[in-house]
Amino acid sequence: ASYKNANCNIDDCFLVLFLFCAAQDCSYPVGGENMGLSDKDINSKTFPDGSTVTFICNLGHRPQTEHSGRIVCTAGSWSPVQLICEKKPCGIAGNVENGYIDYPTGTSFGDKAVITCNPGYILVGKKTLTCGDQGWLDRLPECEIVFCDEPPNVPNAQYDPIKDSYEYEEVVQYSCNGDLVMDGSSSLTCEDDGTFKPNPPVCVSECSFFFQLFLFSRFLTAITRVGVNYNCNCIIDN
Repeated sequence: ASYKNANCNIDDCFLVLFLFCAAQDCSYPVGGENMGLSDKDINSKTFPDGSTVTFICNLGHRPQTEHSGRIVCTAGSWSPVQLICEKKPCGIAGNVENGYIDYPTGTSFGDKAVITCNPGYILVGKKTLTCGDQGWLDRLPECEIVFCDEPPNVPNAQYDPIKDSYEYEEVVQYSCNGDLVMDGSSSLTCEDDGTFKPNPPVCVSECSFFFQLFLFSRFLTAITRVGVNYNCNCIIDN
């Protein structure tokens, strides 16, 4: 039997070993925060040596630098991912007349804008807006002034001005008819809850009014021992 000499050059052996190592596939690539594989690459199962994939920023995010999201498989390892993704900014949502806007966590993707109306105004629309991929979602609400219905009627009295409705902080003045005396506040104000305050006055006869003061003076006398004198001339019709 004869045998052929199968000696190989040492350089050729290293070349074979290098080619064997260089031909390794890469594992499924993993990117950084707020990014994912492009639609073209996301469904790939194998990644042979020399293949490339591209990462793109997730919804609501944008590249922070000009670095590409493209990486290359070489000898079983991926090149470093240089893409950095940051949240898209929405900026200020705008201005709300007779109200103000708070941004508890900021003005970037996913953050909230909270709208509050000034006292005497009511919110019409959404109280909270969300920063989306293309800017603030939904339109800004409005703050409309509070209205009060007609103030309560008081027997033997009238008020001014007379209107169908009254705006916040608008005041009406009561006056008693004839010689009647007013007990209570003559002015009522339209408040931010849509009602007039304080409670309306009452109109009583002069003697009735002073009789109440007399009873009150007796109460003061009892607790302070200080007398209070009132004179009232009442005409009683038979």
